[in-house]
Amino acid sequence: MEDLDFGESLPKFNFNIKKIGTVVVALVVVLALIYLALGAVTQAPVSMQFEEPRIKAGESTVLKVVIVNTGEEDAVGVNVLLTASSAVLNVTNPSRTETIIGSRAKRAFEFTVSVNAGATPGTYKLTSIVQNIGDEEQRATAYLEVE
Repeated sequence: MEDLDFGESLPKFNFNIKKIGTVVVALVVVLALIYLALGAVTQAPVSMQFEEPRIKAGESTVLKVVIVNTGEEDAVGVNVLLTASSAVLNVTNPSRTETIIGSRAKRAFEFTVSVNAGATPGTYKLTSIVQNIGDEEQRATAYLEVE
């Protein structure tokens, strides 16, 4: 078998481990910053307001959940879930998703809340849970008075 001699035709690579390590660390930092920029959206406290905060058993009202994106970046993949403290409350379409809420923009989500006809009069709690990609969830509470 004949030895192959490439002579000077192939360049020689001299790897410097310190330089490679520095490049890898820099790349990790850049990727982390990109990830944080996509998800690091500060939302103002979520506000909740009933169209009618006091209704009778068997009636419905609209609950508006308002989210304000106070961050410098768009909020991506915003999920809003509305939960009720009692089975006598029914929320139509309790989960909503907004693909993007722009920087310094606000978005209102309206939920129809109905009370069963045989509900006992009293105060019932509803909680909104809001989360977007890469951010902590935020909760807000509203109370519906049933007569």
